[in-house]
Amino acid sequence: MSGVISLTTNESMNQLISLSNDKNVRVWDIRNMLCIQSLFDSTVYRPENRLSHILYDEKSKSIILTSRKLNVWPLRVQEGSTN
Repeated sequence: MSGVISLTTNESMNQLISLSNDKNVRVWDIRNMLCIQSLFDSTVYRPENRLSHILYDEKSKSIILTSRKLNVWPLRVQEGSTN
């Protein structure tokens, strides 16, 4: 079963970003409670193949994921986008 393990915010865009234990990242518009983007990390991490935390960096406009190493994803979400 999938469950949320970490949350972060993009305050300037009114977004909540969640990471679930199945390595799915979802970007939520908190004004209308809709998921506006879904991402999946298909990288296989050894030995556990899991991610542990998520952080949004406002300066670089990137999502940072942690496992045994840091992964940086540029975030290009526009208001009103759909998944």
